[in-house]
Amino acid sequence: MKHAYIYIIFIIVVCSCNRVNNTTHGTILNINYANGFEIRETENGYNLVVKDPFQGSDGNKYNYDLSRTLKKGQIKIPIERAVCMSTSHIAFFEALNETDKICGISGANLVYSKNIIEKLRNGNIQDIGYGDYLNYENLIMLNPDVVFAYGIDRQSLLPFEKLNEAGIPVVLVGDYLENTALGRLEWIKFFACFLDIVDYSEMFFDSVANNYNILTEQVAKSTATPNVLVGLPWRGTWYVPGGDSFLSNMIDDAGGNYIFNNNHSHESLPYSIEHVFNSAQNIDIWIHLNNCKTKNEILQNDPRFDLFKPLLNSLIYNNNKKLNTQSANDYWESGVVHPDIVLKDLISIFHPDLFINYNTVYYSKINE
Repeated sequence: MKHAYIYIIFIIVVCSCNRVNNTTHGTILNINYANGFEIRETENGYNLVVKDPFQGSDGNKYNYDLSRTLKKGQIKIPIERAVCMSTSHIAFFEALNETDKICGISGANLVYSKNIIEKLRNGNIQDIGYGDYLNYENLIMLNPDVVFAYGIDRQSLLPFEKLNEAGIPVVLVGDYLENTALGRLEWIKFFACFLDIVDYSEMFFDSVANNYNILTEQVAKSTATPNVLVGLPWRGTWYVPGGDSFLSNMIDDAGGNYIFNNNHSHESLPYSIEHVFNSAQNIDIWIHLNNCKTKNEILQNDPRFDLFKPLLNSLIYNNNKKLNTQSANDYWESGVVHPDIVLKDLISIFHPDLFINYNTVYYSKINE
């Protein structure tokens, strides 16, 4: 009974600490890591601000007014029907135990969740396409309360303007642009506002963040810092994560040295293959090689890899251990809401002495 009492006190303290700056316009929730949104709790719901949710955006803000007592221009909460245009959105709903609220998704072939796949099969969830293949008729017939959308740039968001004109609220989500894994995870609080379960989302976030930070403290004691390369070229160009991207920062948190971290970009940067080859000849570890499972598949990407020293001399790990039969990758789904597990995988690769006999969850070693 004593432990239960302490746990209740802990919850009250955590939830109260996450609410700061009381004003006449509401209480601003404390966002510790994310840069892309703000939450203000009001008497009847929440006021949300999304900042620069696509690449190249500079100073753009989008406001969403959520209320339990619906008025014109507001979104009624808790929502009952949602369309998720990204698998990361699905992951947030799963972490919040609210997948029954999803009525539509984009790209069924990209979904790993067995739960969502079953709902697709029995017709409880519809695949409504994306971009030029967005099925407006089916989407409007679903009558969603909210469409959670994302775009790489402003042009890719234009198709959603038709939905707004049809009276379907479109909410822009920029979780993928956060520069830390915990910042991306913290978007769970944003989604929780629409479901009116913010307290639960705060507890989930605090638990994962605590695990993540404990791991960073463990690896900080290590003196070794392996050099790390990320990715493969695409159509002659190697798009490397920016030096201030969430992956670059996670590599740093895992005790690695990302070789292209000498910039402040949180977006991917286009480099020539020759430039990457010259910079990466002596790297220790190579990760995130699309869907490659063998060295021969890497060579098929570009025959010049036959002269690439890391193919022979470096440890190679790919983040595709959890693929289903349609090649959907759970790293891009559950990995978003469990960055502590992803981090432990990376630490075990960079510093195998810290976790003896640990079996990675999302990463597989490429041996041949």
